[in-house]
Parts: sequence; structure tokens; C-alpha cells
Amino acid sequence: MNQYKLFAGKAYSFALNKEIKEGPNYDLIVKILSDLDGSLKPISIVDSGSNESYDEYLITSEESLFTLKVSLDKNCQALKNEINFLKENKSLITPKYYSSGLIKSNFSVLFLLTSFEKGLDIDDLGVSYIDSNIKSLLFSLYAFNKLKTSITPEEYFNYFFDNFSVKNGSDFLIENISNNHNIEDIYYVFDQIKDEILSSYRPDIMSGNDTCHGFLSKRNVISRNSVFKFKNLNFTFKGNRLYDFSFLLVSLGLNGRDYSYAIKKYCDSFDLVFKETKPLIDHCTKIASGIYLYKLFFDFLIEESLFLNSRPEKVLSLISDFSNSSPHLNRLSCCGSVSEIAETIISKQASD
Repeated sequence: MNQYKLFAGKAYSFALNKEIKEGPNYDLIVKILSDLDGSLKPISIVDSGSNESYDEYLITSEESLFTLKVSLDKNCQALKNEINFLKENKSLITPKYYSSGLIKSNFSVLFLLTSFEKGLDIDDLGVSYIDSNIKSLLFSLYAFNKLKTSITPEEYFNYFFDNFSVKNGSDFLIENISNNHNIEDIYYVFDQIKDEILSSYRPDIMSGNDTCHGFLSKRNVISRNSVFKFKNLNFTFKGNRLYDFSFLLVSLGLNGRDYSYAIKKYCDSFDLVFKETKPLIDHCTKIASGIYLYKLFFDFLIEESLFLNSRPEKVLSLISDFSNSSPHLNRLSCCGSVSEIAETIISKQASD
């Protein structure tokens, strides 16, 4: 498979979401596993999808289940961030780290092997499940906030703006997007979102000594038997722990009374004063909304221009995420410019 040359080292693999039994991907995975531990023999290898940074596989062995993330970019920062975080932090609320490193074949491949965490995304479990288990969720999140990271909020923002900006993408990506849109309009939208985030950003609120997940969407929180865990730890940074909670509120689309009710629950759990805490969460929510919109817009363009709307489950999840979070996204002054293009993309994807 040589598609990586087209995508400037990114691991764009056209996800099948089914078991693979042969081919270059299968051979590569078997090589990675055999070089790690001769006793780790896969019974099945399932392609569980890909994103702009890496491909992900579910490995079943006789003894356990594993998640393997593979990037054809040996310097993939998203995967490096997660590797460093998991090596530094051993916790029951995150995947268990097993191994990572570079495998040299025809090219260098960066990989991460972790435990596969059984459970459902809270998106599948629903808001009523979260409400019934809110204390368990909040105290699990509090435990996560006490893990270690050294990344600053400024580094976190720079990472997002550098890695999810079409302007910084490959020529192949820009050319494909240009086939559907005026590329200057796309650049303008990303610049607008970025400007609003940075103009709203208050270091005195966002700074702190707690570890933030950085992208705590409803798809990055899993639960089983009222126990919560957090996955996809690519964007962690040291800051204000209210940011993670705010990000989750945006992703869940909680608005109005539900939004205030959730904040009240949070305050009651940690003996915080509602009137003092809500303005801080409101600020974090605005920043989280901007980051969420920035990434959603990028993902829409990737699905339309690179995957050609060939992954219906991914397309539908993006449409759902955009719709659910719209009460918060619409509060951004830049959302009007974004919506016109996003709705065009959504309409096209929904009809394909």
C-alpha cells in the first residue's frame, strides 16, 4: 500500500471495518506483533477505522484484546503524544500501555499497542445513563485530571492549528478540496475560527496545574457497569480541569436548563460555588466550541475530498456531532461563515 505518499506521510487507509486476513496491512501488523512478542499470535485482526494521523486495528489473541495504532509517518505527533502520555501515566481509567516504537520495513512505521477497553461510548449509552452515573463520571474525570503532562495550553492550540489546517496540508489534499470549493473560502473559514478562539482566550482562566484530555468528546469516553474510562489521548495538556467538562457539555449538546443543571451537578460534587464557577465554565465552553468546530470542519473536508463520502458511518457520526453541538457552535460569531460551507458538505454527504 503506497497511498501514504499521496497524503504527505499521513496514515490515510481506506477503512473497511471488517476482519483482514491477508494483504500488505495484514503482513505489516503480523510483523509488528511478531517483533514484539513471539507469544502474541493474533486470532483475528479487525480494521476499526482511521483518521488523519493513524490507522487503528482491534487485535484478538488467545488471552486478550488489544488496540494497535499504526502511522506511516514516523514523526506523527498525535501518536507520539499518546505514547508519551501512556508511558508516563499508568491508570485504571486509561488504556493499558504495552509497547510502542518504530518498525522498519520498506519504510518506517510508528506504532502503539494498548489494551482494548471493553465498553460503549457514552454517545451510545445516552444522557440518561450519564445522569444516573454522574458522580462516577466526574470523579473518574477528576482522577484523570491528576495524571501528568507537561504540554502548555499554547502548545495545545498551536498543535491544533498546525495539524488541522488545510493551509498546512499536502498538495494532494488542497487540490482535492479545490475540486469542490473555492480554496480561499476554506482558508478564510479556518482563519476565522482560529481568530475567534485566540481573541477569546484568557490565559488566567485556561491555565492551571491539572491534566486536560483536550478533546473530551462523547466518543472519547467509554463506560461499562458504571465505570468510566478515557481514550484517544493525543491532545492532553496542563490547564484548567473545567475545560474537559466544558468540552463534554459541547459535544453532548447540553443547552439551557440542561447545561445549567450539569454545571450545578459538577459544583455540588466538588463543593464549588455555582455563581463563581459558571462564568469560568462558560469561557471554557466557548474555547471548546471553537476547537470542536475547527476539527469538525476539517473532518468534513477530509471525508468529502479524500474519502469521497465512502464511509457512511463516519459521515453520519460527523453530521450527528455537528447537529448535536449546534446550540454551542451557533454562539460563535464565525459560525455563520462556517455553516454555509458545512451545510453544503452535509447536504452532499447525506445525499450520496
